[in-house]
Amino acid sequence: MRHHEGPLDWNDPKGDTIDVELIRAGASGDKSERIGSLIFNFGGPGASGVKALPGFGDGFEALRTRYDLVSFDPRGVGRSNPVLCENDQRLDAFFQQDATPDDAAERTDLLDSTKEFNDACEQNSEKILPHVRTTDAARDLDLMRQVLGDGKLHYFGFSYGTELGGVYAHLFPSGSAASCSTPSSTPPATPNRARWGRPRASSSHSTTTPRTACRRPRGAPSATARRT
Repeated sequence: MRHHEGPLDWNDPKGDTIDVELIRAGASGDKSERIGSLIFNFGGPGASGVKALPGFGDGFEALRTRYDLVSFDPRGVGRSNPVLCENDQRLDAFFQQDATPDDAAERTDLLDSTKEFNDACEQNSEKILPHVRTTDAARDLDLMRQVLGDGKLHYFGFSYGTELGGVYAHLFPSGSAASCSTPSSTPPATPNRARWGRPRASSSHSTTTPRTACRRPRGAPSATARRT
């Protein structure tokens, strides 16, 4: 594992910095056949790539013959200056309450607890919260590309990671050499989905092989994903 520093505020690149933690598994094949680094985002938003890559890396051994497999904790997540809101006990209580109120009293309780949670996030993570947008993560991707020594970005995104890849392509239209994505899916209605008021992207780590849409350089290995 390694980490690199990037600007906390990309509009002020010489100001405060933020750490972004990376994990890398070096290419297993002939060094003369190595293409570069393939950066994974496992969705979320908010999934830890530092934790996910070791668990799913075996499913991408074919890619590893010519790529270093790389993932990361996006800013505000895991080991990358995580956003902090409540302590564990209060978080457990918050997520265990009924997120589908049946009457006015329950709605009031839910709204009050949600406001308390949001206020705690602002109080404990006021400095970082304005800078954990998808556009910030996309700019971090380009900085990772440079730190890894790649001329172009090679990228594999799951679920929300497809959105991140699209934002990167919009910000850096000539910066991507290869990209793959799995389709985002809308999960069933759950307390968490109801709480946040919008669908949350699923992890896309299904028990079957996900369909992937890939654009890859000539000669690169197939990006078929499988669960082990």
